[in-house]
Amino acid sequence: MQGSSTEPWFESALHLQGQSELACPNGERHTLHPDAALLMRVYQQGSQFQLHKGQLVRHVGAS
Repeated sequence: MQGSSTEPWFESALHLQGQSELACPNGERHTLHPDAALLMRVYQQGSQFQLHKGQLVRHVGAS
C-alpha cells in the first residue's frame, strides 16, 4: 500500500472476523485478529497486509 499523506497521523485497526498480518519494511510483523487491535502512529512505506486465502475478513479502521 502506498500512503499519500505528508501529515502525521494516527490509525487504529481491528478485525471483527478473520486474521491477517502486517509486515513492515524493518522486519516487524503484527497479527490482526478479533482479540487484538493495532494502533499505528507512523506509517512505513512498503508495509504489506498479508491475508490468508479463502477466509472472510471483516475489518474496522479509523485514522
